[in-house]
Amino acid sequence: MSSKADYTPEEWATLARAPFMTGLIVTLASPSGITGLLGESMVVTRSIISASQSHSTDPLLVSLIEDIKNTRGKIAQPAERLTAENARLTAEATLRQVSAILAHKATPQEAAAFKDWLRDIAQDAAEAAKEGGFFGIGGVQVNEAEKAALARVAELLA
Repeated sequence: MSSKADYTPEEWATLARAPFMTGLIVTLASPSGITGLLGESMVVTRSIISASQSHSTDPLLVSLIEDIKNTRGKIAQPAERLTAENARLTAEATLRQVSAILAHKATPQEAAAFKDWLRDIAQDAAEAAKEGGFFGIGGVQVNEAEKAALARVAELLA
């Protein structure tokens, strides 16, 4: 089992950014107005709270979630302002880094649990708001752009 002490501060910050960056990849794939944007961005917060309340037994996730909660997400926020394209590229680079960090420092079980958690966040973000339609009438739960973003997240975490 790995713990926070097994990671450099930079690696730990990268792991802490991962849930936010995962949600960002999906959100940027198909912006759906202010209501959809808020719903999709709140998914990450709900996922963190839900994971902490579910009494996850994975020590890596438990420790990371506690740090994110204790810093109110500040550990996880990128310092610079980004364009949408640069934000997407930064988010994708973060997930590639997460995969590399986990491959070198986490147990296979920890890595799998962490990646499953991130894929769940991506799926929840994609399903947070209907796409298309008018005032919630019609539209689809997950559109093609979001499906592509979900596939991209899975690819980055492979």
